[in-house]
Amino acid sequence: MTSWLWNLLNVGVALVGYHAAAFSIDWKWWGRKRMQAVGFLACFVLFLVPACLWDSLTGSTAGGKVFQFIYFFSSFWNQFGPNCTTFLVAAEVYPSSVRSRAHGISAAVGKLGALTPTILFNYISDRTKFWVVCWAGLIGCVVTLLFVPDATGE
Repeated sequence: MTSWLWNLLNVGVALVGYHAAAFSIDWKWWGRKRMQAVGFLACFVLFLVPACLWDSLTGSTAGGKVFQFIYFFSSFWNQFGPNCTTFLVAAEVYPSSVRSRAHGISAAVGKLGALTPTILFNYISDRTKFWVVCWAGLIGCVVTLLFVPDATGE
């Protein structure tokens, strides 16, 4: 399969995650907080596996298929979880008097969080990248569970 078809497949998987999020984000029993935490937790698990099994996955052709699955499946969970919920949660939890400024600050911090690994990944090994990303997912899950209020249905 050509590289653009793989990219198209990844976009399709991400769109399924985003549409699944749009369908379920207002369910009170599921909600934004749980959706974000589960998305971060899925990323933790999906990137912990190749970090732990690096040698066996990189030493075989089947390992390449595992990496592809992880990449596509993580696209689903990124769209279904943190990507869909972060902008919505910021718009809902801040008081209206400071909402636009606080939402902007939240967005800026998010951009800084995206820039940091972009720079860091130039200086660390491929295996270490998986270790960094998996722990970032776990930290995101813990921070979400501890500090993000659930405003679903309010």
